[in-house]
Amino acid sequence: MPCRKFGTIIVCIALQFCPSAFAETKQYIVEVAVFDHQTTELSDEVWKQPYTELAQAKTPSYTNEIQFVKDGPMKAAVDSLRRRREYTLLKYSVWIQDTLERSRVPVVPISSAATNLEGYVQVYGGQLLFVDIALSLGKNLSPNAARTVPTRFVIDEKRRLKLDETHYFDHPYFGAILRVSRQP
Repeated sequence: MPCRKFGTIIVCIALQFCPSAFAETKQYIVEVAVFDHQTTELSDEVWKQPYTELAQAKTPSYTNEIQFVKDGPMKAAVDSLRRRREYTLLKYSVWIQDTLERSRVPVVPISSAATNLEGYVQVYGGQLLFVDIALSLGKNLSPNAARTVPTRFVIDEKRRLKLDETHYFDHPYFGAILRVSRQP
């Protein structure tokens, strides 16, 4: 009888101090749309961001930890973006993933050789959600066709996320929108 009480006490203490160990893993739908600004007018805005390579580059790793899907809740906004002449959609990715601590969550590559886009997105957290997004776009700004090396522009941010809100990552030459929703 004392062993049974002792075992019950141990389980109660474990549940009180470590509820996350017994909680269900939450699944989220992550959507990312990357687009190019097609404006011919260059702004006077100056960005001191010389490109060498993506800051804190991570090796993409997602194996069986995520499931890519065709569309998500942001599809209508992405379709609207496709129809606008001042933007070109470079990449639209949607996947379902568990949200775990940063060291165990997948790093998802966001790239397109046809549009000279490379980078990654990593969504992680516990009670709060966060995103690391690092994107690099090569763009030829010279009207001279002889120039073959494109100028590289970078978005590299870490941000706290709110569920079901659209988050915008801005650069004068390209941008990204990201949305994280709970998987029903």
